Amino acid sequence: MDSFLITHLESTPKPDKDQAVNRNFGIEIPPAEPPDPATLCPRCSTKLINPADLGWCSKCGYCRSLTQNVPKQVEVRQTAQQPSMLGAAEFLEVLAKMPTWVKILCGGVGIITVVSIMANYAFPAYSITRAIWSSVIVFFGLVGLFVAQIWALIMIAPEEDTLGAKDVFLAGKLWKFTLRRLPGTRRPVWLASWSVSAGLLAVFLTGGFSYWYQYYRPKKLADRNLMAAAMDALKEKDTKDESLTESVEDLAGKQDLTKDKKKENDDPKSDRRPVIHCAVIGYIMKDDDLNGLVLAAEEEGQLFYAGTVRRGFSDEDKKELLAQLSKLVRSDPIIKGMNINAIWVTPGVFCEVHFSPPDKSGRFTDLNFAALLER
Repeated sequence: MDSFLITHLESTPKPDKDQAVNRNFGIEIPPAEPPDPATLCPRCSTKLINPADLGWCSKCGYCRSLTQNVPKQVEVRQTAQQPSMLGAAEFLEVLAKMPTWVKILCGGVGIITVVSIMANYAFPAYSITRAIWSSVIVFFGLVGLFVAQIWALIMIAPEEDTLGAKDVFLAGKLWKFTLRRLPGTRRPVWLASWSVSAGLLAVFLTGGFSYWYQYYRPKKLADRNLMAAAMDALKEKDTKDESLTESVEDLAGKQDLTKDKKKENDDPKSDRRPVIHCAVIGYIMKDDDLNGLVLAAEEEGQLFYAGTVRRGFSDEDKKELLAQLSKLVRSDPIIKGMNINAIWVTPGVFCEVHFSPPDKSGRFTDLNFAALLER
């Protein structure tokens, strides 16, 4: 019996794999058609919800409508440009994009700067031509600024009730309104900018105003005989020798200045003693500060050692003396036999000193610096 059933089952034809047979009802179901790829998710092959419109996958979150609406990214390749020398090309490119009124403003300032530099090199350092040039430029700069403020006030006052005549002098608020209305107010801005630029360059670049100071406080001139003797000493270098003992005694003379009793003539302004013109032939430094001047005076056309002055210098005197003396340094003293520990210089700086009667060696005593002299 068992063998019969087995033989019967093997002989029974098997249903095709593409056909489904309903064993309960005996109804044959046709094979299912493959799904349309357009309705499936391209990521996980899950059927899309609303594939014709939205095309959303509930499994992986894919959405066809969003993907199709994203614009394609275009890769832009930029070629690297080498910067120009000193940025000249970039500067010209920025300059070309500036408004016309800014170009005119910068051009005017540039011309004024070039003229000021030329004047600085053309005029002598301490001359009346430089002083007159700078003074005239400053004068016209102030006039130009004043005219520009009046011009700006006339343009803006009808629209601003808060502005008045006083704003020509106190012009902070006036220029605030003027700059806000650019480029309509460009002309007074041009004039003011050029005037201020010219004045500042005349003061800080060209300069020369110190020339007028001599009329307020005339400078004293060095004695001609003293200067002639200094020149002769440079040529001949044949004067009296000073012994080592005298030099040591002169250095020790500083002790007189350290006494507890203060002298009345410590202040050069109150010193009523006579003065003598001397040439500086050396200077003494202590702790990077000027401590004394080695002086020479003139007698019968020759220089002789007059002494060392150690007081009476102001801070301004020290700065000016060091600035001049540092350019005249030499290896040996102009007067032979000088044994003072000093920095020797070529006679070219002259000064006026108060003095007391000379001692036995002929040197002046109790020297007090009075003033620098002009050659």
